[in-house]
Parts: sequence; C-alpha cells; structure tokens
Amino acid sequence: MLEREGVRIIVPGTLPVARQIAIFRRAQLVIGPHGAGLSNIMGCEPGTHLYEFVPSHYPNICFNRLAQTCGVNYWGDVFPAEAGAAGPHERNWHVDLDVVARRLAVIRTRIAATMPPPTAMDHLRRNAVVLLEKTPRPAERAGLFRRLASAFGFFRR
Repeated sequence: MLEREGVRIIVPGTLPVARQIAIFRRAQLVIGPHGAGLSNIMGCEPGTHLYEFVPSHYPNICFNRLAQTCGVNYWGDVFPAEAGAAGPHERNWHVDLDVVARRLAVIRTRIAATMPPPTAMDHLRRNAVVLLEKTPRPAERAGLFRRLASAFGFFRR
C-alpha cells in the first residue's frame, strides 16, 4: 500500500550509516513502526514529518520527544495488539491500513501547505532538458532560446 502511495521503503539497519543519514536528511516524511530505526530522525531537517505506528501494548513516547527536540512534526496512531503474556517486543499487533491511508492524506495536505513555492531552478530540474552536443549556429541559438524561454514560461500565448 505504501509503495503505491509513492513511499520508498527502506530498512535502515541494512544500510551503511552514511547512507541512512543521507536518506533521512532528504526525507519530507518518515513512516514506520515504533522501533530503533526511527532514531534516524535525528538526521532529518527541521520541518520533516514523522508518522509512527505505535502498538497499544507499548505506548512509548520517546520518538515523540525526539521529534520535538529535532524540530520534526510528529504524527502517531496506536494500533491494537494481541493479548498475551509475551514481552513487549514479541507480541503481534495489527496496523489498520484504512487509518494509515486517512492519516497520510492529512499529512500530505499539511506538507503541501507548508512547502515553499518552487524556484526557477526547481522548475528547470523538473521540466527543461536541453542537450548541447555542439556549439549552436546563430539560427539554432534562437530556437534554443525559445525552447528555454518556453520551458520557463516566458512566452505565454
């Protein structure tokens, strides 16, 4: 479900520390179950969002506090655990995907509302692809200028 929503799934413990830091530094939203991998939010930029799945039998606020300390926006939902005498790390618990989908919609709306407007460079990175294999002749330069100007929206008809 998360992959269909455009979420990139990683298991932090399987990656070198430098790679973990780089991934979390670029993240706008970190999603995961309560666990040690969420400690990587220390590498997130302030304003990043964390959505934590919390098992009902182990309501630990440590990542909420860590998020506050790091300037990360915290979101959490508590999901039911199976009854049993097993320790907190051995119990099964169930994540309701409908709850997750609704929460992600709210979080994405909040992210979109707080995103700075795109810059010209952002627009260029997404839209303008110009390959120069040779120095253009004067007539080609005019066409090149028109393509670049059009990509940036300078000429609206």
